Amino acid sequence: MEQPALDLLDSQGVEAATAYLESHPDPAAAAAGFSALARHAYIQRKDVALMIQIYQAGIEYALRTSLDVAEQDAELAFSLSSAAKGLNYDLAANTWPGWADDGIAITPEQQALGYGAAHKNLELAEILEKGDLPLGRAHWLIGAHHLAAGEHAPALDAFARAVDHTRRAGEPAEAQLSEGYHALAEGLLNGGTAGDRWDAILGELAKAENGGFFIQQLETARRVFAGG
Repeated sequence: MEQPALDLLDSQGVEAATAYLESHPDPAAAAAGFSALARHAYIQRKDVALMIQIYQAGIEYALRTSLDVAEQDAELAFSLSSAAKGLNYDLAANTWPGWADDGIAITPEQQALGYGAAHKNLELAEILEKGDLPLGRAHWLIGAHHLAAGEHAPALDAFARAVDHTRRAGEPAEAQLSEGYHALAEGLLNGGTAGDRWDAILGELAKAENGGFFIQQLETARRVFAGG
């Protein structure tokens, strides 16, 4: 299904591609198709505006279809609401400048839209009772958007919530990751650097599985937001 949608995107534009996905007889597969199409817009085309348009269409489709099928198929309705949550998460994550991805330029308006999507992701995580790990990641994403906007005090609150949820989920490395963002925001709020606390967090992450990836993520964010 993904290739025909990509072909339509290239030949006839985004409206034709999203209409094709909406016409698919399997709504869950269609929702996955929106995700794949949006990733293509971001990774291959490096077109943030196009990516946003696809994510928004996918979110609207998934939520609308979830309501349409709720009485007949509660399991499918839950799956589609979950897909809408995931699309909101990805929209918010990919409109955050802290990745410093090559060729990607994000406007303040796009960041603001992503901040709204981050809150919708959290709302759906709570409604769908997704548990501590998705809640922790949702709070991290809200904190990340506050950090990008220079709103360091609310970023601290969101990152602290992320630490709490990821610890309760039994994910110590993700908790340390959010601790790192908390330290970064705290240093920026106080007009300095994260200092010894930052070094200690990176030292703990270095011992963890996937710790190198998390360290790289934190160091990139510090370079973007603190110039260090």
